[in-house]
Amino acid sequence: MGIEDQSKAEDNRRNPGRGAGDAPATASAPRKRTRAASVTAAAACALAIFAAGAAAQDAVEAGEQLYEEHCMGCHGEKLRNPGTTFDLRKLRADDRPRFDKLVMEGKGQMPPWRGTLSEADLDRLWAYIRAHAYDK
Repeated sequence: MGIEDQSKAEDNRRNPGRGAGDAPATASAPRKRTRAASVTAAAACALAIFAAGAAAQDAVEAGEQLYEEHCMGCHGEKLRNPGTTFDLRKLRADDRPRFDKLVMEGKGQMPPWRGTLSEADLDRLWAYIRAHAYDK
């Protein structure tokens, strides 16, 4: 057996299952990649949640401005109903279609806001109202 053959034989004893020219077999390499991928995915999820939370808060703040401009006169400051109109804090999550219809078309003393408020404005108003609703 030559020196090169002895070297290969020793290498095979130290690293069984490894052929000539193969990369060293390490049990931790796949786990490291898996952990790194998990950490990266968790960080991406956390960032997405933070961004969604920030966007939701921005919508609530924009909705508050719209409310103060268009709704406060009848529905009260900070959604505190003066008792003469519907208390918007009573709206439940499943009342959104009703809310959209009444705001856009009006009813009774409620004027129609179609042409004044956009769909995005409705979303912002809804975000503000839901943020202060009795049932969250």
